[in-house]
Amino acid sequence: MMEEKRNMSRRDFLRRIGMGAGVAMASSVMGPLRAFAQDEKKGTSNRMTYRVQHGSGEQISLLGFGMMRLPNNQEEVNQLVDYAIEHGVNYFDTAPMYMGGQSEVLTGNALSRHPREKYYIATKMSNQNQRLWSFEESQKMYYQSFKRLKVDHIDYYLMHSIGVAAWIRLISALSTIIC
Repeated sequence: MMEEKRNMSRRDFLRRIGMGAGVAMASSVMGPLRAFAQDEKKGTSNRMTYRVQHGSGEQISLLGFGMMRLPNNQEEVNQLVDYAIEHGVNYFDTAPMYMGGQSEVLTGNALSRHPREKYYIATKMSNQNQRLWSFEESQKMYYQSFKRLKVDHIDYYLMHSIGVAAWIRLISALSTIIC
């Protein structure tokens, strides 16, 4: 056994390390996912776990659906969204920059087929491009998300990879609106 270890090639060593890391990672990921799985031995099905949003009392599914890498086919996206909603997922996360804006369009089309009270939508201000740093461009992006998502309100609006200068301008502009 010791002789075998000494003669192990670099490739074999890296392969074994990689496999070990993969197994360790899979094990750490599977634990939390058990909350969403069926317990076939007991014949019971776990229900979705929800967290209560402080202040609003909204019950948000512990498992959210990230819409960053969708198939570019509306029927497939509809099926994915339908399946998620049927199984208790009610939080959908997208951004204007995902799929060049198509993610918001596909997500909006799929979700608009369901009652609005069945889901929460999160999108982002994604203005990494310096051309989008002005308040006017940020505001335009904000209102464009409403149209693409086919909603009258966005439940969670997140700041996403915005530049420092844009952040300072945005906070300044928002503070004048809010205060």
